[in-house]
Amino acid sequence: MICSKDVGGQIAVALNLGSAPAPQAAWANHVYTCTYTLPTGRLLLSVTVAPSDSAARGTLQAMRRQLATSKDERGFGQQAYASPTGALIAVKDNMVLRVDATGLPDELGATHQGRTQFAEVVAAGVFQCWSGA
Repeated sequence: MICSKDVGGQIAVALNLGSAPAPQAAWANHVYTCTYTLPTGRLLLSVTVAPSDSAARGTLQAMRRQLATSKDERGFGQQAYASPTGALIAVKDNMVLRVDATGLPDELGATHQGRTQFAEVVAAGVFQCWSGA
């Protein structure tokens, strides 16, 4: 899902890359991680798989405290938050998605979108894959 060709293609389109970036995937301690090394820096996506929906919400709240953000994001899973530095976290069922664009410059792509807006685009692509749309 986070390392899918669809997500890589959306990253390529958003950043006006000639081809989809090749991700590096890893699985450890119930966290699936996908790292995209891009021409301008690193994009990290992860999904934490919790044993239950309520445990996932607890993980989301712990991540929110680490990000020191309370900015609600609408349209991403059942609950989501974004930081002004370029990270977005969202919960859906027993999974917590984290899109971390903090390793990228603040102006990205031909439209010069900020890291947070880019994280939103990537998260939307992931949720599109999750819903099967």
